[in-house]
Amino acid sequence: MRIELIKSNGLFNGVKDISDRFGPSALILKNVKSSGQEFLLVAHDNSTNDITLRSSNHNREDLIENSQKEVEVIKDALEKLPMKINSSARRKHFVQSKTDNESTSQKSHSDTTNVIKNNFQRLVNAAPISAHLRELLNHIVDEPESQAELMAELRCGIMKNIPNSIDIKFDRKTHVLTGGHGAGKTSVALKIAAQLDSACQNKVSIVSFGSNDSTSTAKLRASGEKLGIPIIVVKDTSELTKILYLKNPDDIYIIDLEIELAKETLPLIRSIDSQSQVQVHLVVPTDASIESLWGVCKLDKWESIILTRLDLTLTPWAALEALSRFRVPLSIGSASKDLNSGLVKVENSNIIKSVEDYVVRRIDSEIVQGKSKGGTIASALH
Repeated sequence: MRIELIKSNGLFNGVKDISDRFGPSALILKNVKSSGQEFLLVAHDNSTNDITLRSSNHNREDLIENSQKEVEVIKDALEKLPMKINSSARRKHFVQSKTDNESTSQKSHSDTTNVIKNNFQRLVNAAPISAHLRELLNHIVDEPESQAELMAELRCGIMKNIPNSIDIKFDRKTHVLTGGHGAGKTSVALKIAAQLDSACQNKVSIVSFGSNDSTSTAKLRASGEKLGIPIIVVKDTSELTKILYLKNPDDIYIIDLEIELAKETLPLIRSIDSQSQVQVHLVVPTDASIESLWGVCKLDKWESIILTRLDLTLTPWAALEALSRFRVPLSIGSASKDLNSGLVKVENSNIIKSVEDYVVRRIDSEIVQGKSKGGTIASALH
């Protein structure tokens, strides 16, 4: 028995062609569509000229033995089917097309057949993202034949390339929050402290280190007093070291740390707490620029990302960059600086859904319908 992959112009024509070529004993194992073409996997006798049926008095034992061999041949052919189809597609990678001046030019086969992928790549190339994210997104999308298939490839591809989200271990006795100016780390520190204070018997305090702004310090003290949270302000590493050494083992400290001091201070904090009771979190706004994030992510091995400004409708590209490039997992998030708005768990699915919405909106309204492309897409998040 011989197994062949036959290119077909439609299923009906393919069946007729196979019957004419190989006779009624030919067996169609599978039909597959790929890149707009249809292929039939056919099992038939080795000789295309021999189209006679086997004799009805053929030895039954021989038939069983031959059938078992044929099953193995068919299984092997089915396993190799995707590879054969891909090889066939690669052989037709270039097609000829006439230009207006009747000269001939070569175009990629995928460029002429997969409009969905072309539109997606055009969108990604115009998006305000890093070269890393652009390469990642283009790589995980193969040859989708529908928008639903595009979304499925996008969802699965992103999920495979980012770490799982984690839970903040609130039983840890020291939590360090740091991030760029205006990231919202102080409001998150207050919310975490208030949540812990109401949920456990331990004393919870906020340690503010690095802020020389008297106005900000006054606001922090006022907020702490309103929530019943003690505020400890330290001016240098020697004061911080003294406080950490004198800390009661059962007390919980939320350290609000300025990002400029992180590289020097974080190793010190970890060395003082020899029992690994420290968790260090990077606070990132959803609208943070990717460029500003690179240096911050390299400062330390962060336990998690805490996302702020979740009320914004912008796609959190910076979070996706930190997840996929620096492998920092998500944990919790905050919608606003309002202390009455609580903290929420942030999952990978939230980020992926945001990216999906971004793609769908722009493919539908800006690319497929031929509206403004690169300029408005790039400026939409800035």
